[in-house]
Order: sequence, then structure tokens, then C-alpha cells
Amino acid sequence: MRRRLQPSTWMSGSVLSFPTLNEAENLPHVFRRLPKGLHEVIVIDGHSTDDTVDVARQLRPDVRIVHQAGRGKGDALASGFSACTGDIIVMLDADGLDGRRRDPALRRPRSAAVRTSSRLPLRPGRKQR
Repeated sequence: MRRRLQPSTWMSGSVLSFPTLNEAENLPHVFRRLPKGLHEVIVIDGHSTDDTVDVARQLRPDVRIVHQAGRGKGDALASGFSACTGDIIVMLDADGLDGRRRDPALRRPRSAAVRTSSRLPLRPGRKQR
């Protein structure tokens, strides 16, 4: 039987990371749905020409802004993940959609992402399960 963790057990160390490019109009809708108690929220700005960064700071004063050095979503994710300080990292698209709604090929069990993350190196002092 799969055990569900209560939000209070994982929220304090979790990070939400948003790659953005001209998402000023969408951020209010996405930020409104964020749960309370997150360790940090990171917006990775991909050279936006609108008010994405200003809107993010207005909506959430504690937001961390990471300015993407390169181009593309892969570079944005790498920039955001390297800036995260929490133990659990969740990437969400700033338009509020996830890949499963965009591409039917991505409609796999959500636990698959957890399995692939086991290949990531552990932080010092952590034990492999």
C-alpha cells in the first residue's frame, strides 16, 4: 500500500521552480494556487520583455528571481535547479499547464518522476534508500 505524506511533512523543504518567458498575465493565476508553507519559490526569467519579474515580486515578495543565462527550457530548468536550496524540487510551467495536458505521450504515472530522481547524487550526509 502506498503511503501518502501529509503536506506538513514535506512542504517545509520543498521548492517550486517556474521557468518563465513573458508570463506576466499568467503568474497571478498560478501563484494564487500555491500552497502555504513552501520553503522557497523560484522564478527563472528567460529574458522576458514584459513585466514578468515585477509581477512575480508584487505577488510574492519572498520570490527568488534567477535570470537565465542561456536560452531554452532545458537551460532554464538547469539554472533553476542549481539555485534551489530545498530537498524537494517541483517544476511547474508558469502558464499553469503541465506536460500531460500538452502532450499525451507524457501521461505516465506521476511516481515515474520520483523513480528517475533516484539517479541524482545525494547531498552529503544523506543515505541512499
